[in-house]
Amino acid sequence: MKMDLYNYLKEKTNLSENGLKPLCASLRHRSVFREETSIILVMGLDHDHLLKLIKSIASFFFESEEAILHIPMSNYANRESVNELFGGISKGYIGYGNNMTNPFPVFKGKEKSVILFEEIDKAHAEVNLSLLQIMGENKISNKAEKVFDFSQSIIILTVSNANNESVNQNIRDKFDFHELNMLHLNLRPELIARLNVIIKF
Repeated sequence: MKMDLYNYLKEKTNLSENGLKPLCASLRHRSVFREETSIILVMGLDHDHLLKLIKSIASFFFESEEAILHIPMSNYANRESVNELFGGISKGYIGYGNNMTNPFPVFKGKEKSVILFEEIDKAHAEVNLSLLQIMGENKISNKAEKVFDFSQSIIILTVSNANNESVNQNIRDKFDFHELNMLHLNLRPELIARLNVIIKF
């Protein structure tokens, strides 16, 4: 019999229950509503603990620690690089008209994966528009009707600001939309509002 998700992640990661319990609640919701892409903001973990967590999530849901895609968003700080990441986007979204013949090369073969957008605040601001399309439609499509389906993916976002001890202290007791604004994150308010859950460790 498969171990309960919380106990599985606790055994694999030994992370605090304050972060694991709401994370597991959100992921269980995904298990019920499989047509919805899970998009979760995780704060307060160093790089090693973060990778251990996403590998454990991948192992539980996709039966392999290799079912992950790690994307350092500092590599996508300008509009051109964002177009390469989300190439061939449909009209109204960034990258429209580009890369029609080979769209979404970064994501190819990763439909059933945990996708980590690490330090999303370091990416060009327009990456938010692509994430909003994923949140709204569970997919990205282009003018040529090429589609990448994220409906079976689990998307984890992190922000670099959360690694700063003073910032962590500021958000430890109260963490809401206004606190996020205080962090000066390069995230659109409508993106923050549509996250499945915000997890702080």
